[in-house]
Amino acid sequence: MGKKILFASLIGNVIFVIIFTAFIIKKGGTEYIEKKLFPTNYTEVSKLKLKYINILERNVQRVTLFDLLPISEEDIIFIGNSITVGCEWAEILSNCKVKNRSIFGDNSLGILNRIDRVSKFKPKKIFLMIGINDLVGGIKIDSIAKTYSNIIERIKLLSPKTKVYVQSVLPVNDDFKAVNNNDIIELNSKIKNIAIKNNITYIDIFSHLLDSSGKLSKEYSNDGLHLLGTGYLKWKNIIEPYVN
Repeated sequence: MGKKILFASLIGNVIFVIIFTAFIIKKGGTEYIEKKLFPTNYTEVSKLKLKYINILERNVQRVTLFDLLPISEEDIIFIGNSITVGCEWAEILSNCKVKNRSIFGDNSLGILNRIDRVSKFKPKKIFLMIGINDLVGGIKIDSIAKTYSNIIERIKLLSPKTKVYVQSVLPVNDDFKAVNNNDIIELNSKIKNIAIKNNITYIDIFSHLLDSSGKLSKEYSNDGLHLLGTGYLKWKNIIEPYVN
């Protein structure tokens, strides 16, 4: 009798596993499980984190290069992540004093950890844009804002005569699902308040790149996050009066 009960139980478990497996496959397999067990943007965030692993390793090389390149008190420094990396700023602005000190995949803490390397040279101006990778990484907006404040404090401490321009985080569209524009808007509001509190210039780039639906225009991006040449030209037109 005991063997019959055990056998029936085993058969029942096998049938359950088959039915459950068929259900999961029908719903989308492991991706369905990820969506149920983790935040809705888990899959996108995971892909991005994997994508950035090798990029961040290569950034060590880029930072060591920066350490060997001189900065003068007449220089204008652009610092940020891959979005800022992607433009030839000196060329597009026709200004040989502009130097790009941005690295791929950087976030606010990364900038804070290396801002002294720039500020100690007391450059004439610093143009800062950072925050999107923090949001991708799930860092809370208040924490990003606190780090942002610390960045500004370090610049002012080491180079009080440097003019600092903080630029809004750019919008995204539906091609980039790891972050939503509502969070970007909230972060930009806090960045603007930090600029006002520190008596430095806040530059709104966000609103100039939107389409009629309030998202990053596909005229300016082909992946929902990074910019095409048209996007950089738009950005250049906004900041040129502050640069020159």
